[in-house]
Amino acid sequence: MLERPASAPGDALRDLRVSIEALASRDDRACTLEGRLEARFVDAALEDTDGRARGDGKASLEIVLHADDTVRVQGKLSATYEVPCARCLEAAVVRASTEVCVEYVPSGRNDAAGGHHVDDPDNEIELSGDEVDEAAYDGRFIDLAPFLQEQLQLTYPIRALCVRGERCRGLCPHCGRDLNSGGKQFSCVKCGARCSIAPDPPSASASAAIGGHGGSDTPDAPDAPDTGPVPEAPAWKQQLRKLSGG
Repeated sequence: MLERPASAPGDALRDLRVSIEALASRDDRACTLEGRLEARFVDAALEDTDGRARGDGKASLEIVLHADDTVRVQGKLSATYEVPCARCLEAAVVRASTEVCVEYVPSGRNDAAGGHHVDDPDNEIELSGDEVDEAAYDGRFIDLAPFLQEQLQLTYPIRALCVRGERCRGLCPHCGRDLNSGGKQFSCVKCGARCSIAPDPPSASASAAIGGHGGSDTPDAPDAPDTGPVPEAPAWKQQLRKLSGG
């Protein structure tokens, strides 16, 4: 429970309850909360995802009790965790850092600024008119853990790649083998299927929109007479043509 004026940066922040009474007793009605967020705390924040902590996170927060009993919490969170690579499913490291700001308002108070606060403590965070998160509190303490865990969860990336980055070849679309283990071959070493190593082939809808051609860095050449057999298209392009009815 946070009753001391400040925490040491190396401390583990195990109890994230803030005492309103302790804040009110201080001359500046403020305190600093700085320290480690244990790996299990980060894992709890990511429990609804496939992310896993790679050690402790960090928090650095300024907490201020205003004259109207509104409590503002502002600062920065950071954590490092792993998620599956979007191509090959190996571990992709995410180094997340986010600025946070929330105002806790006494339960039942109307929001004159036009925001939307929450009277139900199970419905913690809402966005107010000035883009500051707002929540209601009722009692002598505010538990910061739910808000901090929600903010960490919001750092989960839409797309992350393994250490190979854009060079990652992904998985064989035929048998699922990791294509990164095949050296410079253009064929899957397990099933022998010829596989494109071009990153992120276009979607079926995009392929249909450009007439069944794969994405290209150069514009299409004008129509030319038929000069012979057309080379076999890569496997992923054949699959896209089937999906688009081409």
